[in-house]
Amino acid sequence: MVRMSKDVTDVLSRMSNDKYLPGEGWYGIIIRCNNKLSMLDPEYRILQIKEKFGTLRYYYHTNTNIYAIKEAMDRYVRQAELESAVTCEVCGNPGSLLGRRSGWMKTRCLDCSDANMKKVELF
Repeated sequence: MVRMSKDVTDVLSRMSNDKYLPGEGWYGIIIRCNNKLSMLDPEYRILQIKEKFGTLRYYYHTNTNIYAIKEAMDRYVRQAELESAVTCEVCGNPGSLLGRRSGWMKTRCLDCSDANMKKVELF
């Protein structure tokens, strides 16, 4: 069972609908992103946080009309999503984007991957 820290509870309290979070290994990334975004806009809302194509997706809404703040918020979200591509979703250790022939992809470390997973070459 996941122990709900104050930081995780804060993330969940900002979520509008779907109060689901991906694997615990990404909690640190999610919490850091939430802390940065809430400093820029204390009233921002999280629409959804999920795993898609093996990496983190962080969707949010802000009512600010200040372009520089919106740009900084987008930059923090992109940084979090990029960090997830090299962080195991299960344990938080360094990981790689791995996939199966079926097209299913996850970011895992060697200890959390299974024998049917192969490294995904993006470029």
